[in-house]
Amino acid sequence: MGKGRIITAHGEGRYTIEILEDRARAESAKARAEARVVDLGTRISDLETEYTDAQDVVDAAAAAIDQAIDDYHAEILADGTSATDIGAVTTELTVELQEAASKRDAIAGQISTLKSQRLAAQKRISLIDALPPLRQQEAWCADYTEDLAGEVATAEVPGEIGQVIVKPGFEGANQWSAAEDGAIQPALSGTPASVFYNLAMMPGWQKWRPTFRIATISNIDNDLCDITLDHATGSNQGLGVNAERGYSGVPIMYMDCNGDAFEDGDSVLVGFSGNTDQPMVVGFEKEPKECIFGVVAITAFDETSEDTLDEPSSRDIVSDGEDFYITHKEKIDRGEYAVRTLDRTSGYDDRWDYNRWNYLPSWSYPVTVGDTVTHSDYVAAYDRAVEARGGVNFKKVVIVGDRSGSSSLTIPSSVRDEIESKGAKYVIYEYEASEDENWVTIIEPYFPVD
Repeated sequence: MGKGRIITAHGEGRYTIEILEDRARAESAKARAEARVVDLGTRISDLETEYTDAQDVVDAAAAAIDQAIDDYHAEILADGTSATDIGAVTTELTVELQEAASKRDAIAGQISTLKSQRLAAQKRISLIDALPPLRQQEAWCADYTEDLAGEVATAEVPGEIGQVIVKPGFEGANQWSAAEDGAIQPALSGTPASVFYNLAMMPGWQKWRPTFRIATISNIDNDLCDITLDHATGSNQGLGVNAERGYSGVPIMYMDCNGDAFEDGDSVLVGFSGNTDQPMVVGFEKEPKECIFGVVAITAFDETSEDTLDEPSSRDIVSDGEDFYITHKEKIDRGEYAVRTLDRTSGYDDRWDYNRWNYLPSWSYPVTVGDTVTHSDYVAAYDRAVEARGGVNFKKVVIVGDRSGSSSLTIPSSVRDEIESKGAKYVIYEYEASEDENWVTIIEPYFPVD
């Protein structure tokens, strides 16, 4: 798990991102090293001044010895003798010279030591400066989220730099968390002990405390499935890091449609949260799919009226005013039908229980008041919805029937078989319209989803 920054959104869940690394320790070390180089430079400069002064003392002591010897020789040449005990004099002066040279050499040693320390600090700075620029690459979001921006959480497979996928972004789920996601850290940002520990432990936690893997999905049964993990090896000795080859009965959590978005054979992102016994399909490896839902509304109005929209009958979608009826009908025809689910009660399909607002595209199919809504009416409504989407089938469709002004509707069960044969899973609901002009309430399922 790691951290990234969105640079460009290309649409359909594809992004260009920058991988954000935790270089704080390295940058801090560089700042300290730079300050140390400055400090050492000042100290070296001061010591070099002291060294020059000490060398002057040594030179003076050596000159004093030379002068004493020259004076002694001059006296011998002039007088044939000298009262000077040249041995004692030179011995004393030599001691002074040695002491001066010792002080000078001590200063030279300090200078050499500080220069070595400065060189080490400069090398540290050079190493940190040599870190490559933060990597930029294309990455797919695990779900069909197209509006990501700023910093996001990433999934690294199999737990280290390699394949990077943006974690699912539905309802802001991929907001980066330092505690949960962390960030990739270069070795220069760690201490020697921490780097050794991490490298030593990596193959073990990759296998027994896994984060994310890529797998092939199969045997989808509503929101459960089987998965077969892709072979995964770690960079440390190339060891295999999958604890199991495959799993059965794995839950699917994907946006607001879960298993309905997937087909057998899809390559999926599996989250483990550090537990080999709790895999969960959380998205796609690449090219994520939309949760394609549709609401097909079977509405009744009087086609014999001179102006259907201006003269709603008692079986119209509502009978509380022509303005609302027109607005509502136009929303349906534009595919802007907003649906609000009720709180879950016994018998509700949990997959449609979001306890929140759901805005689903929809299409209407008019039926004349007094007519019986037939099998063909419902199928035609679905076909109209598909046609409105450019011929693309839905993954799942809800067919709702208007019961405003009536106690119940009869929706033939054969409708289900035919629409399923067209490739859509669905459940049939009734609805009642609201005077708020922008939603209907799904009342109850006629029969549950298998």
